[in-house]
Amino acid sequence: MKTFWRGIAKVMFYVIGAALLIYTSSRSLDFISSTLPGNQQVVGFLGLAATSVGMVTWLMLFMFHAEGLGQKVTAGLMVAIDMAGEIGLFSADTLYRSAQSGMIAALTEDEVRSVIIALSALIAINIISTVAYHLLDSTNLRNMREAFVRDQLEAKALEEIEKRGGQLAQQLAPQLAAQWIEEFEQRFSDFRALGLSSSIKAKTGDNQPVANKDQPNNKPTSLISHPILPSQNSTQVMAPPAAVVRGNGHNRDKPDPSQAG
Repeated sequence: MKTFWRGIAKVMFYVIGAALLIYTSSRSLDFISSTLPGNQQVVGFLGLAATSVGMVTWLMLFMFHAEGLGQKVTAGLMVAIDMAGEIGLFSADTLYRSAQSGMIAALTEDEVRSVIIALSALIAINIISTVAYHLLDSTNLRNMREAFVRDQLEAKALEEIEKRGGQLAQQLAPQLAAQWIEEFEQRFSDFRALGLSSSIKAKTGDNQPVANKDQPNNKPTSLISHPILPSQNSTQVMAPPAAVVRGNGHNRDKPDPSQAG
């Protein structure tokens, strides 16, 4: 039975807390909306991030997420600051609306201005604390410290290089020169890399022999056809002598030595 009532008490505790939070949030929203133009009333809900919503968010961060002293302190302070801002803002709205209804004297312009300035400062503090909470993350702190040490090492190394600049130049200059020469030979080993291909082709064309203009059709001398002989002369030239015997070249009237005897 005791456990049952303990559960009921816990539920009632959260119900009362939620009800009060909703009430204060509504009063804070009413005051914030009164500072905005008529067409930007929805923007007023964003202002709750610096009051009731911000208070709950920082409380959850403090309990379940914050790591390290920096984040714990930031989250804890923002819970208190947003709580104070919520109390002050809903109190100012209560006074403002009560004055409008005639229950109390109206707030002066300086008092209203002070509340508006305090609201702006509360929003600014929440923005700054959000950035600080992110920077104070353990991982970010480790990375920043490592980067700081690395920068110091690089600075010391550069100082040492500057001190030994002349010696390093004498040691590295021949190696760099050899690499440069090798790269130069690879780049310009082909005449095309120098743009000489077109000029070489032009010189080759100039060295070709010029054909004889006196010969017909520019043909070589050996290919020029001879004039055709008359038919009578060609018959006399082409006919073999009658006295020549095939095969031995002797006259028919003379006996063949191979047939004698």
